[in-house]
Amino acid sequence: MNITRTAAISTAVAALLAAPFAFADDAEEPEYPEFSVTLGGTINDGNTEDESANLAVDYKNVRDSYEYTFGANGVITRTTTETKETAEDGTVTKRKEKNTTAKNGELKGKVLIPIADPFSAYVSASAFRDEIADLDYRFMVGPGIAWDVYKSDTLGIALELGVSPTWEKTSDGDTEYYTMLRVAERIEKTFSKGAKIWEEAEYLPALDDSDKYLINAELGVESPLSDRLSLRLVLKDKYNSLPADDNEKNDVSLVVGVRVKL
Repeated sequence: MNITRTAAISTAVAALLAAPFAFADDAEEPEYPEFSVTLGGTINDGNTEDESANLAVDYKNVRDSYEYTFGANGVITRTTTETKETAEDGTVTKRKEKNTTAKNGELKGKVLIPIADPFSAYVSASAFRDEIADLDYRFMVGPGIAWDVYKSDTLGIALELGVSPTWEKTSDGDTEYYTMLRVAERIEKTFSKGAKIWEEAEYLPALDDSDKYLINAELGVESPLSDRLSLRLVLKDKYNSLPADDNEKNDVSLVVGVRVKL
């Protein structure tokens, strides 16, 4: 998936969201605090042998118009590959080797502070690690302004603009510092009985290096199975214009899991 496809996620989802608006029932107003755990995984055995597990923890609370969100997520995937070796006498030996093909984790948090409706100030922080991409860590923290373009019990459209001082270290290099501009948007639509769909994207160009920028995009769908259980499908795309040596710029993942409200 290239940059054009990454940017197209927002356009495609906006078109998808527009259709149900006239037909959806009003959703119930959510209760806070909201704490949930999402678990997912796959196991394949046969021509393809691999196993994958993912875990996400999310917390959200709204008090006196202040909004607090915190989250953690991680993914690990191990894939078995088979090689064949032929001896001089023609004997064929099969050898299986298990390799880790995905292993990353992220911590993030944000506090929204009301200024004057529909504007808020925010402070956000995140820490990301991806062993397969040779990224030891990327730590980002910074303030900004959020604008609720439209907000109701069933639909939210928001824009954010801020700066994010960033420290990044790859496994074969020293720690680098960037000051990033952050431009972000999010659309979330909630339907009756708790079903919802959302998309969000952020663009982070380095102010002191025109060749360095990040693009993060996410598209998610959640369908309730019961009062506390729901099925969640999330497509994520992370683009790094200057990745570690021998690594691709684009990293796409599709995560399926069951969300449990605690």
